[in-house]
Amino acid sequence: MIAVTSRIPPLIDFSADFEMQTVIASGKSSYQGHPTTLQMPDGTILCTWTIGHGGSCGPMAKSSDGGRTWSAVATPENWKNYINCPTLWHLPVPGNPERTAVFAQEPESRRIAVSFSEDGGSHWSPMEPCGGNIVSVMPWTSILPLPGNDRILAAFTNARPSSEEKNRNLIIRSFSADYGRSWSKPEIIADLQGANLCEPWILPSPDRSRWACLMRANNRKMNSMVIFSDDHGRSWSAPLPLPLPLKGDRHVARYLPDGRIIAAFRCMDETSPCYGHFCGWIGCWEDLENQTPGQWMLKLLHHVSDSHSGNGDCGYPGLEILPDRTILATTYLRRSRQDAGNSVVSLRIPFDSLPEKQPLHQKRNSTMKTMRQAAVPSPDVSISRHISVFTLIELLVVIAIIAILAALLLPALNKAMERGRAISCVSNLKESATAMIIYSGDSDSFAIVRRDNGLNSWGPVLEEYNYLKTHDVKMCPSLKNELASKLGYWDTFAIPADWSAQPWLILVNSGYYLKLKKLNNKLPLFFDSLRDYGGIKQQMYGAFDLWTNSTNMGKFHLRHSSLGNVVLLDGHVESMNAIRYKEAIDQSLLLPFGKESKTIYYYDKNDVLLPL
Repeated sequence: MIAVTSRIPPLIDFSADFEMQTVIASGKSSYQGHPTTLQMPDGTILCTWTIGHGGSCGPMAKSSDGGRTWSAVATPENWKNYINCPTLWHLPVPGNPERTAVFAQEPESRRIAVSFSEDGGSHWSPMEPCGGNIVSVMPWTSILPLPGNDRILAAFTNARPSSEEKNRNLIIRSFSADYGRSWSKPEIIADLQGANLCEPWILPSPDRSRWACLMRANNRKMNSMVIFSDDHGRSWSAPLPLPLPLKGDRHVARYLPDGRIIAAFRCMDETSPCYGHFCGWIGCWEDLENQTPGQWMLKLLHHVSDSHSGNGDCGYPGLEILPDRTILATTYLRRSRQDAGNSVVSLRIPFDSLPEKQPLHQKRNSTMKTMRQAAVPSPDVSISRHISVFTLIELLVVIAIIAILAALLLPALNKAMERGRAISCVSNLKESATAMIIYSGDSDSFAIVRRDNGLNSWGPVLEEYNYLKTHDVKMCPSLKNELASKLGYWDTFAIPADWSAQPWLILVNSGYYLKLKKLNNKLPLFFDSLRDYGGIKQQMYGAFDLWTNSTNMGKFHLRHSSLGNVVLLDGHVESMNAIRYKEAIDQSLLLPFGKESKTIYYYDKNDVLLPL
């Protein structure tokens, strides 16, 4: 149900749709709280939580069907000796893309401890303190890889030492160079008197050039806050208030398939119908930078409370965007007054059920209607008509002015047309990716790269079995080659596939296939590509060799204002430069040659082949 009011943004209420909800751990007999989730590269989802409010960690469950059903995972006995909101992180190492970690806290010392799984979450090591003697109010709430090296950055909350201000928290960062086993000396990145900042969540901008760190203001008097970094976390801006609709606790934010942002948190906006409940917010990156309200508020789940005090014991969410574009939001809350404590509950929201943008308010519609009516002359108004004749000189002057204006406007028009082609390219990439993911779901997780010695690439195979209705969706409007259009099996989108890169590229019956469950969700699935074959710019096989400098093989192509469009396995599209694309490849693939350095080649906007 959508309720549009004078308040911006309008509200969408999903909380009463119980068919979309799944109880992972019931609170009918005991308190289940503070869950986090993690989506693994093979699509499996892990969830861990505590027994009691900030209590002992230990329970874990996994789902292999997108959160519809869950099964228990055995955890070490000593986990129950650690407390306070355990967090899950995927921390792959060379040779093992499935390595995963759970961070928790020692009760007395407040030191952060860690447990590792080397098999994607099936088995876990005993919990032990991290190297570096890191003390924190609670475990890491953000971990991000740093570009260009093996280090990772973590952000967390700690109390200011020797502070006269009671419970004055601040935001801390630390670095790890050994994939999470030990950490550097903590450094302060945000501190605001009276705010009691805590629970940071770092979200990169769409082009990953800037980071935003969302923070809870635990004094309950201020809006939630945000800081920005333009150098991958080395330095940060002063805290700024987030828009009122984002006022809340423990934000987790992801990008939707259409590039918008969804954030899940406990709402603390006293003016909101979501106050004290588990909610979501949909907006754009610019809303974070400009402190604008965003597009939509989502009431995700209803917390049963004895009063409307805003002390709803919920939030601390898990938030995942599944390959089929379903949004999986997980939290803890009290479902009924008869329950002894809170339950861990997940909610599945189909992406297609969300509106694309915020509707115009009724008042604005009325104003526009009035303006349109005023622009139409009433029937009783007489309009005189005059016939005038141009002289030759006047005509030449008019033509010259038109020519000058055309010359001035033509570059802007070309840019606008290219933006339109780029948007169409994004749409084609999404449709192609959706078709491939559905095909793989019907084919034991295998995605087709090519078959029959390359004469049939992924495109015609998907057409042949009616996963795609036309070959036009395999092509970018900015590079729609005439020969490609006639032959049908020549595409302008390609799959990154190095012919020697076993085991993720599999040869079966003279055809090459990808086992999608073995791949990272951040791996590029399709991208803008180009090949130079006898002077004809085209793409033929639908795949390219990552590192060869041969023009006869397809390469990543920066055809959209020095950017190329890429759709990732998680379903969202990014416009990337060559460096960002290499970063995506490096972070996503388990290469058979380990950490051996390889050069990726690409075509720039002028179709010149260059090394990266």
